[in-house]
Amino acid sequence: MTAPEQTPGVIEKPVLRRRILTAIGATGVLVSAGVFGGKPKAASAAPASPNGPNCCNLAHYPANTTYDYCHAHAAYIWYCSEPGGFLHCSCCETSGDQYSAADCHYN
Repeated sequence: MTAPEQTPGVIEKPVLRRRILTAIGATGVLVSAGVFGGKPKAASAAPASPNGPNCCNLAHYPANTTYDYCHAHAAYIWYCSEPGGFLHCSCCETSGDQYSAADCHYN
């Protein structure tokens, strides 16, 4: 039995299929690294303003009253920290979300 003749410059179908699938796989890895491997948006953004931190998610931003007034008339009071744990906030809102305020301190 003799080996089949091969024409120079022509790639057999299984080898070509393997190369195409390899290229698709490599492209998929690159795309997923670009989508999921980037810097989180919060890490690349400017630090939160002490008057209106992102973690409070206030109904009114910037705050439309002082924290002392809001705390005295509060319907809701909660605490949060910005990612990284360096900014800690006390957040409050009055009944009906009429007033919002936050008191934040860097650690």
